[in-house]
Amino acid sequence: MSGKVIRPVKTFKPVLWLALSLLLPGCGVTTPETFFDWGVIDRPVKQEKHHEVRSPPPPGTNGTVRNPAFIWPAKGAVVRAFTLHQPDENAGIDIRLAAGTDIRASAPGKVVYVGDALKSYGTVIIVSHPDGYATVYARALTSSVRKGDVLQVGQLLGHSTEQFDGLLHFELRQGNKPLDPIPYLQKR
Repeated sequence: MSGKVIRPVKTFKPVLWLALSLLLPGCGVTTPETFFDWGVIDRPVKQEKHHEVRSPPPPGTNGTVRNPAFIWPAKGAVVRAFTLHQPDENAGIDIRLAAGTDIRASAPGKVVYVGDALKSYGTVIIVSHPDGYATVYARALTSSVRKGDVLQVGQLLGHSTEQFDGLLHFELRQGNKPLDPIPYLQKR
């Protein structure tokens, strides 16, 4: 080749690009020859091994008040917490659910993606919210919504399944930056 850099990212459909840009940072993808060099996602900032990474407090709070705009997506136990430390990196939380448990929208918004293009995540639903927030619901769920649906807080997104050991993967992001959802969710 004549020294040109090929940028396959332009061949991605916008919805797939959104799904990749929301899900891949902070999910253990460490192959610079693929996602980073293609320009699909930014390179992560190197974190110190023992430095605790915390999300900023929700907007409009003093850091002690939980944002009432986000509710828990389902009733279940958190079995895997948010961490951006390797090798246990998890850009969200994993919630164990019994099969058939309702999964609900954490805040009002618009469904921007429903699909299973990322096989290791099963069915994925991405909801866009005001102020650049997005919630991601993945793995153990069936979908009751379609791309373009406008949702109210608490609206049914689908039901849990036994796939992925009944774990719902839930992420909260601002832009493509993963945030620890716990400080943003209402107390149970």
